[in-house]
Amino acid sequence: MISPTANLLLGLRDTISNLADPDGKKYFSFTDQETGQLEQAGNSSRYPITFPCVLIDFEEIRFTAASDHVQSGLCTVCLKVAFPPNSASDSMVPDAYLKKALYYYDLEQILYLALQGKPPTLPDSGGADLLKDIYGNFNRISASTIKRKDALRVRLLRFEIRYDDYSAKPGYSLHPAAWDISTGIQL
Repeated sequence: MISPTANLLLGLRDTISNLADPDGKKYFSFTDQETGQLEQAGNSSRYPITFPCVLIDFEEIRFTAASDHVQSGLCTVCLKVAFPPNSASDSMVPDAYLKKALYYYDLEQILYLALQGKPPTLPDSGGADLLKDIYGNFNRISASTIKRKDALRVRLLRFEIRYDDYSAKPGYSLHPAAWDISTGIQL
C-alpha cells in the first residue's frame, strides 16, 4: 500500500485483532473498517459480525504544509467498540454478573493500553518497516457512549496520531530501492 491512511488502517486492524489474554484468547472477535456494519447487523448475510468488535474509521485528517511537496497530517482515529446486550449492573446484581456487565470497560482499557503513546504497528512489508519514520504516537483524546435504539452497547474511542505524507515529493517511493550486492551501490 502506498497510502499512509490505508497502512494505518491495516496496522490498527492487525494490532487490535491480535490482542489476546494470557491464555491466548482474543479479546475482540471482529475488527474491520467502519462501513455501517452495526446499522446492518440484523442482516447477517451481508455483515456477519460477531461481538465484541472494533470498527475503525478516520473522522478527520487535518493537513498542513511541512515542506515542499510534504504534508503533515493530524488524524482523528475513531474506534467503535461494540458489545452485545449485557447483564444488569444495578446494586442488587451478584458480583459474578456485575463483572460480566462491566467487562466492556476492561476491553476499552485494553485498547487504550495497546495504543496510547505508541506508533502504529504496520503490516508486514517484506521484512522492511518502510513507514517507520512517517507516524507519531497514538494519543487518546476522548471516550464516549453512542446512544442507540437497539440493545447494543457501543463505545467510541478517539485517538489522534500525526503522520507525514511524502507521496507527492518528487522521487519519493514507498518501495525499497534496489541494491547491487556485489558493489553495495543503490541502483
